[in-house]
Amino acid sequence: MKLPPKNSPIRIFPYDNIELNISNSQELLDDFKKTQKIDTTGLLPILIPSDPRRENYNIRYVGVVNFLFEFDMNKNKHPIPKAKDLIEDFQKSGVLTKGIYNIDMLVDDSNPDHFVGWDYNNVALFEVDENGKYTIIANPKYDDLHRAYYYGDYEAKKNIK
Repeated sequence: MKLPPKNSPIRIFPYDNIELNISNSQELLDDFKKTQKIDTTGLLPILIPSDPRRENYNIRYVGVVNFLFEFDMNKNKHPIPKAKDLIEDFQKSGVLTKGIYNIDMLVDDSNPDHFVGWDYNNVALFEVDENGKYTIIANPKYDDLHRAYYYGDYEAKKNIK
């Protein structure tokens, strides 16, 4: 396979392999097709997550940026990490800029004789503001992810105050 020359456009075929779970995804995709770039510095603070109740939506993507972790109970003897607790690690690191983020902890067991249900999976949706302040938006049960628009509810409450 021949690599494109340095700084030349990336050819992704077809473009429908790019999944954007944000409200203005078509605008972002059109811009990417033209420029072959995504300005995350300018975009991240203004993007909002789409409503997860829509049809054909992957419920694991409730934030604009989604950190998907997998924890194998068979290979790890540590307690199952809580998504909510991982937010503290991100906060201490200072790596996240203003935006809406989600941590999704998918728990599995590679032992074929042991079945793990969704009860162990956990999620935390949170916001980082321009001052670096972290706010937990929602910490729903996994089975409830498709039932509500957590970000929309959060914004509505903020606008009422």
